[in-house]
Amino acid sequence: MRSEDRRTARTIIELLAETFPKTFFVYAQRRKPLKIGIDRDLVAALDGAVTEHELRLDLGWYCRNRIYRSKLRKGAWRIDFDGKVAGMITENLAPARGQ
Repeated sequence: MRSEDRRTARTIIELLAETFPKTFFVYAQRRKPLKIGIDRDLVAALDGAVTEHELRLDLGWYCRNRIYRSKLRKGAWRIDFDGKVAGMITENLAPARGQ
């Protein structure tokens, strides 16, 4: 990711953390698995505050984080943008140790 895209992603994460404090966290250690399809929900909820392209870049950056990925274990809950349970991870998606 280019440094400009990284800055944009950080800015959008800060916006998401402020707007949806039960779901998005600036600090990776606090992040939780997100609902599948949350991007579509966010596009509607943000009503143009962020472009779809920016949001997809940001969510990709957010979800590729090593700590976030380590939480993608079978049985973990996924959350929606209100921080409510919105599904469960049915298979282990976390990378093997050392990856």
